[in-house]
Amino acid sequence: MKKHQDIPPRLIRQWVENNFEYNTRKGKNGTELVIANPFYHNDNKKMNVSLEKGIVHDWRGDDWAGPVSEKTGKRNCSFINFVRLYRKSSFRDAMKEVMGSSFVPYRGGNIEIATNDGKSKEEQEITLPDGTSLLYSDENKVAKILKKWLKSRGYTEEDIEYHNIYYNGMDVYWPYFEYGELVYWQSRSMVNKFFRFPELTEYGKGDFLYGFDDVKTSDYIILTEAIFDKHTLRDQALATGGATLTARQIKKLKILGPKYVILSPDNDSAGLKSIIYNKDILQKYGFTEIFYSIPPKEYKDWNELAMNGVGFDSVREVHDEYINKLDISGVAHINNIIKNLS
Repeated sequence: MKKHQDIPPRLIRQWVENNFEYNTRKGKNGTELVIANPFYHNDNKKMNVSLEKGIVHDWRGDDWAGPVSEKTGKRNCSFINFVRLYRKSSFRDAMKEVMGSSFVPYRGGNIEIATNDGKSKEEQEITLPDGTSLLYSDENKVAKILKKWLKSRGYTEEDIEYHNIYYNGMDVYWPYFEYGELVYWQSRSMVNKFFRFPELTEYGKGDFLYGFDDVKTSDYIILTEAIFDKHTLRDQALATGGATLTARQIKKLKILGPKYVILSPDNDSAGLKSIIYNKDILQKYGFTEIFYSIPPKEYKDWNELAMNGVGFDSVREVHDEYINKLDISGVAHINNIIKNLS
């Protein structure tokens, strides 16, 4: 499986020197810096940082690294995940802190695909289709039209560059990144609202969360349906690609370790019903602090509210004012709205 961008040993050493007292030793993975585990809150230097491998390991246990991956059966003990959890930051911010301007997300990667017999595994490369180009760097007629369209939906030039948005003809492509590696993508035509996705035999958009690398760990998370809504609400927002959550998406949420989750779907029958469904499945996986926020009834979603209502500068304020706890009374309120729709 292809790993995310390698971090030069000198940058790992530099970051550790700037943040920890350490000892140096020769280990099986080459030179290792030994530090006190900041998550254990003691001064015992038992955590080894491999400069060559970019791996962090505590011989007392690696629970600090988060849950075991369903795919690999291991915890993510990479150096950058350590920085991310230590800073309680997004992956992008952690990579930028360590690598500076040299960090560039991958344009292609590998993902494991189950074969038809359900037993053996193969790797299928995930790349953006031939002919796609980065949108922010092009100034031809088509690129200018697409940029204008995205700006009408709340994007700035900086957003288009930051999110590595691509295009091909009149189709815009949004890459999904996990730990800097491309794992999925979706496109949308500006002309006819036609969507495209990678042709995978096992994985679909319900297996990923758009914006995974952009959110801080151990904080709150906002879940929207569409990418435009995620971008409209900005900080700590993720797009699920549909109304109802899947088990794989929830397991990715657990990796992020949010203190609480805010369900912010579309204001239609499917979206409202998904609030109840998603509450139940989130609770099944151990999430207890769950809230919801729905747009005013005359608007279908958060992006529409920003475009045709309060504007992009004020939409997050409205969203936060509409947040309610999804307790017994919250469920009753949602069910009452659904009843009145029929």
